[in-house]
Amino acid sequence: MARLPHLEADQAAPEYRDMLQRNTNLHKPLVNSPDMARAFSGMGGYIRFRSKLDPRLREVAILQVGWLEKSEYEFTHHVKIGKEFGVTDDDIQAMMAETEGKPSKLEPLARAILRGAREIVGELAMSEATR
Repeated sequence: MARLPHLEADQAAPEYRDMLQRNTNLHKPLVNSPDMARAFSGMGGYIRFRSKLDPRLREVAILQVGWLEKSEYEFTHHVKIGKEFGVTDDDIQAMMAETEGKPSKLEPLARAILRGAREIVGELAMSEATR
């Protein structure tokens, strides 16, 4: 059971309904705190649409975080999104191998991005060597 109500657009104040255009289970509870939802959406929008990081690599990094955090929703959602940006099943298998410290055939930049994602999740900081 959700701890916060999952609001539908008609339940939100008119000035916040635009945040429910993507009618997902992620956005519905966020609108309970509209200012935070706007900030979160701004950050997400930047990462998705304005970041300089290659979209495939971005999605591989997001998949790494979802995998480490055992977030089934995040992981499965971004498998689908990732495929739209060129993430392959081999990329996903390689990410899992890298997580276990096993070698993979990922290119060096992808391996570095995955290492950075693991460090940020595990240590809340990226090592100087990874940067």
